[in-house]
Amino acid sequence: MKKINIVVLILLALSFAMPASFTMASSSSKEVKNQVMTEKININSASEEQLRELPGVGPVTAAKILKHREVNGNFSSVDELLEVKGIGAVTLEKMKPYISI
Repeated sequence: MKKINIVVLILLALSFAMPASFTMASSSSKEVKNQVMTEKININSASEEQLRELPGVGPVTAAKILKHREVNGNFSSVDELLEVKGIGAVTLEKMKPYISI
């Protein structure tokens, strides 16, 4: 029984000593970013880099959002993102918790 307690203590100590990047190694980098993201991104003022932090948004989609904003002006609702080619209902639902107008 004493050996088991020592093993448990060692495992607990190791779990606290591991860097966060090691413990989240199985998660994709996009998932890790989303877990860390606390402030919402304003889709009317965000840069391409900021838009790329959103789930489901890569460089091409971010550029399309910027182009849509340039041509049509600011978004009046989050749902207007559906007008951007490449953003469907599923992607929009993933993005909604992280965006604002």
